[in-house]
Amino acid sequence: MKRAIPDSGANGAAVEIFTAVAAASASRTVTLSSSAGGDIVALKVLAITGVDLDAPIGSVGEGSSSTANLTVTAYTSTAIGSRAVGIASDEESDSSPTSSDTGFPWAVSFVYSGIAVHKASNTSSAGTSVTLNFNGTGDSRAWNWAALEVLPRPETPRAVTLRPTSAVHRAASW
Repeated sequence: MKRAIPDSGANGAAVEIFTAVAAASASRTVTLSSSAGGDIVALKVLAITGVDLDAPIGSVGEGSSSTANLTVTAYTSTAIGSRAVGIASDEESDSSPTSSDTGFPWAVSFVYSGIAVHKASNTSSAGTSVTLNFNGTGDSRAWNWAALEVLPRPETPRAVTLRPTSAVHRAASW
């Protein structure tokens, strides 16, 4: 999921959310590099368990705003038990933002700041409008934000099979 500088209405600090699915727990190395010289970058890695390994991402959303204390309706949930993850960057201030959601703020080179966030709890139903909060100081900001829905592992209930006692006995004696 990406909110890039060339997007219509976008501000100067781009944001991206990358996903990678791992079927087993293990030590991982994440490397960040840029093909453009002079880029200012920040990286936050979230490890999330209980994810649908075949289709981990549901709805997505992205946008821009100059509102300092920004609460966006990021997307409409598609599954019960999904979790919202988002990121926002700001080119107007180097002070670390906060959030009413669970947040991980950053500031880079006295130029840009931003915050990675996730909801503290899962969605209770599909079709829910999901909001995320990016709270900066001052009168205005130059936010770019992106968000996605992390889908839960599908429930696989054990099939219940009823067998007459005589059938079980006969099968055991064949």
